[in-house]
This record gives sequence, structure tokens and C-alpha cells, in this order.
Amino acid sequence: AIFKLIESFNAIDERELHKSFNMGIGFVLCVNEEDVDPIIKALIEMGERAYEIGYVTSGGEGCCLR
Repeated sequence: AIFKLIESFNAIDERELHKSFNMGIGFVLCVNEEDVDPIIKALIEMGERAYEIGYVTSGGEGCCLR
């Protein structure tokens, strides 16, 4: 909700907002596809909140926000 509020001020470009505030994502692990489910399970068992948020592909320069 806080990101929508900041965005509503129209003082910061959307792309810059995402870069500056990390879209609310606190910590990211990049793992092999076959390790996703066991790692998420292990993190949840340790009391953490864990989600699959995307994947890495080859392609052009930069990042595509969806």
C-alpha cells in the first residue's frame, strides 16, 4: 500500500520508484529450477515467508517488469 501511495504523488517515475524501493522485496535467492520447491519448503519450516517471484532468462539488456 505504501508504494501505491508514493506512486500517487507522481513525483517519481514508475521505473525509478521500482529501482529505489526494490518493490518491497527484501531478499532474493537465485537457485536452480529443480531446487525451488525444496528451498521454499525449508525456509518456511524455519519460520520465514518465501515465494517464487520469477525466473532468469537470456535476452536483451535490462529488466522487464510485469
